[in-house]
Amino acid sequence: MQLWHGRADWQAPLPGARLLAAEMPTAQLRVLPGAGHLLGFHHGAEILTDLTAP
Repeated sequence: MQLWHGRADWQAPLPGARLLAAEMPTAQLRVLPGAGHLLGFHHGAEILTDLTAP
């Protein structure tokens, strides 16, 4: 499982995403430089592919 986070997201800062990932033993945090809170608009295809991967 991957957690997706935009590095430029000022509404949900990176330390919170790191804390969440640390609490989920199988999660990998994927930080996208330059992406903000609405990273799904620009990276939606990648995220959906990741969600449907076995």
